[in-house]
Amino acid sequence: MENFNPFTGEIDTTAPAVREAAQVSTSYTLDEDEKIVANLTSRQVSYCSFVPKTEDEKLKLFNAMNSPTDRVSDHINEEILIYDVYIEAVQCENKMTGELTWQPRVILIGKDKSYQCVSTGIYGSIKKAIQAFGAPTWEKGIKFKVQQIRKSAEKNILTVSAVGFGK
Repeated sequence: MENFNPFTGEIDTTAPAVREAAQVSTSYTLDEDEKIVANLTSRQVSYCSFVPKTEDEKLKLFNAMNSPTDRVSDHINEEILIYDVYIEAVQCENKMTGELTWQPRVILIGKDKSYQCVSTGIYGSIKKAIQAFGAPTWEKGIKFKVQQIRKSAEKNILTVSAVGFGK
């Protein structure tokens, strides 16, 4: 895919290219070792607004994607300053039914911190932020207030409200 923006569904010539790996044919039976190889090389689509230019920026991006510093849910009713986003699809198991579904894993990237969640609410908020403020990188950063909305007795949804800009 060339510069496909998953937020708008359009080809975006201003956004960084979507990164994806080559697709592997899995028409044969795989043993455990082959499953690992197929998993590592299977088609994965992710969106990343941060384009690292230096080695330090590459380290920052890898660490944000691989081991974010914080969970979004640890910052409910707090403001966080965000410059970039990384989003990938991950499979999650429904604890009630055992069914696997694809969900968005969102990493919000700040100056010195990164915030992780698997949340359709945060994903939807970021899609709307991109429509309102343009595609990240947001040079001044956007201050978001993390909120939790009760959907039902068993389910809460994370969301954010834009409350300002950085300096």
